[in-house]
This record gives sequence, C-alpha cells and structure tokens, in this order.
Amino acid sequence: MESDEKILMNVVMAYIDFALEEPNLFCLLFMSDVLSGKKLSEFVEDDCKEIIKSGIPPWIDRDFDVANRMFTDMWFYAHGIASMLVANQLSIKRNEIQAMVKNMWLLSMSNKKEEFDTQTQ
Repeated sequence: MESDEKILMNVVMAYIDFALEEPNLFCLLFMSDVLSGKKLSEFVEDDCKEIIKSGIPPWIDRDFDVANRMFTDMWFYAHGIASMLVANQLSIKRNEIQAMVKNMWLLSMSNKKEEFDTQTQ
C-alpha cells in the first residue's frame, strides 16, 4: 500500500477508534441530527475535501468524481462499523477491524482501477 493510500486508511481507523474511545461523544456528533439536512455532496466538498485530495492514489485525478465516491464508500463503511460497535451490536478486535477495512479498501481500489482503466482506453 502506497503512503498516500495509508492516509485515508488512517482516517478511517481513527474514526472507528474515536467511536470506541468516546462512544457518547461519537453518538452526539455522528448519530444525531447534527448533519440533518446536509446533502452528501456538501459534506464531502465542505468537510472532507483535503482528506480526499491527500488520500487517493496518484493514478486517479484527485478532482475526478471517482475520488469522491471512493472516499464516500469508505466513510460509510467505517461509519457502519463504528455505529455497530457503539451500539454494542458488534464485538470485534481492532486488528480484525483493520483487516476488514483494508480488504474493503483493496476491493474498492481494484474496482475503481478497472473503471478508470476502462474510461481511459
């Protein structure tokens, strides 16, 4: 995994770690209506733009829509895991979570690379 790809992986794991370490604050920030009414595109553009730019592999144009979709896919995946952990619906070790997140990232990367290669031919 390249260093710029690790940035996004670290953000995903930090999000899940935050949920584990501060479940009440996580619920207040991310499981209440704090983001209510905000469009996904606004959240990605306003709050996540720098993470997307720094955490997407160099073969993807960082202003390209694929980068936003990759970030969004990973964020929703992380949020699902974190929410289940906070709600005590899932009991899993951190190294297992890391493996799951890495597998999802690699799967997403391979799918997006195929899509990118198809578009550039």
